[in-house]
Amino acid sequence: MIPLADTQPVRAFTPVTMTMVAVCIGIFVFMSGLSDVGVDRFVDRFALVPRRAHAQLSDLLEFGATWRDVVDLVRPFVSSVFLHGGLAHLLGNMLFLWVFGRSVEVRVGTIGFVGLLLFSGVAAGVVHSVEVLGAAPTTGFPSFLLPFHDPARVPTIGASGAIGGVLGAHFLLFPRSRIVTFVPPLFLFPVPGWVFLGLWFFLESLGATSSGHATEVAHWAHVGGFAAGMLCAVTAMAIAPRRVIGPEVQ
Repeated sequence: MIPLADTQPVRAFTPVTMTMVAVCIGIFVFMSGLSDVGVDRFVDRFALVPRRAHAQLSDLLEFGATWRDVVDLVRPFVSSVFLHGGLAHLLGNMLFLWVFGRSVEVRVGTIGFVGLLLFSGVAAGVVHSVEVLGAAPTTGFPSFLLPFHDPARVPTIGASGAIGGVLGAHFLLFPRSRIVTFVPPLFLFPVPGWVFLGLWFFLESLGATSSGHATEVAHWAHVGGFAAGMLCAVTAMAIAPRRVIGPEVQ
């Protein structure tokens, strides 16, 4: 199912959603102009590599940390959100962000939406890292001899975890919305938001629990991001109920 539009009326300017779409597209265009070696170096610098993050955290806990050490540890959890591995990856994420993000941004406000994206993106990275760090190499050889068999050494990129947070917030904030949905090859009809997002979360949870580590899709990051977004929505409703809890499309 491909979401095309949210029936929630969006009458306000949504600078965060628009900026994130523009930045992700701009970085993708920039990466497309690099050589293969340049892309590898760029990804290695800005992607999240769970094994490297774990080593950095261990060093911080054992030897202490400067502010630069902390920044170096946290930075990939944020910067990896803006990188995408292909055109389909980029377009899929930006479509979901555009369809669901604008109404959430209007409801929680610009600052709140920035916080939601950051918190959900970092939480998704943490959940994914914890999950893959628990995976052993698929052979009997040491991981330093065959590092590609260790899923925790694979760079993780994409906005899916942060966008999962947007979906989780939308699920709670707009339970009676309708999502105009395209079902290939010919079907086009509105689907209740809670059905669409509930099915999305179910499929991601199923993928996370059944596929193990034999997949390029970070299902656990999506699940973690969705849960983080729900937590952000509950927090926003508690802090500013008059703003956040509003009328939905019937």
